[in-house]
Amino acid sequence: ILRLCYSTTRYNPSICTGAGTSYQSRRCISLHEYQSKKILNENNLNVQRFQVVDNPQDAKRAGEELMKTIAKELVIKAQVLAGGRGKGTFDSGLKGGVRLTKDPVECGNLVKQMVKHRLVTKQTPPEGVEVQKV
Repeated sequence: ILRLCYSTTRYNPSICTGAGTSYQSRRCISLHEYQSKKILNENNLNVQRFQVVDNPQDAKRAGEELMKTIAKELVIKAQVLAGGRGKGTFDSGLKGGVRLTKDPVECGNLVKQMVKHRLVTKQTPPEGVEVQKV
C-alpha cells in the first residue's frame, strides 16, 4: 500500500474582526501496489516488470509470457488495501496472499483461489476483504 498525503492551506476572512484564519486540511490517498508501481514506472523509476490480472486464464497467459521473457519465478500478490497479505487466509482455504511459483499453470490455480475470495489479515475486518485483482 502506498499512502500519499498532502496538505492545503486555506484563507477564510472573519466577519467579526476582519482578520483571517488559516487552517490545514490533510488528504490521504491509498493506492494498491500495482497502481503505485505504475506511477513510479511512468516517472522513469525502475520497478519490477508486472502484470495485473483478475482471472485464472489471464494469470496463466501472463505467467507464460513473463517466464519466456525475463522471469525466473512468479510472484502472485493479492491486491488489497491492507498489510499482512503474506500471512493472511482466504475463505477458499488458501493460506497466504503472496505466493511464489515457477509454473504458469499453478499461477492460474492460485489466482482462482484468490480472486473473488475474501482475504483475512490482522489489518482487515473479521470478515476480510474481497480480492478483485492480483
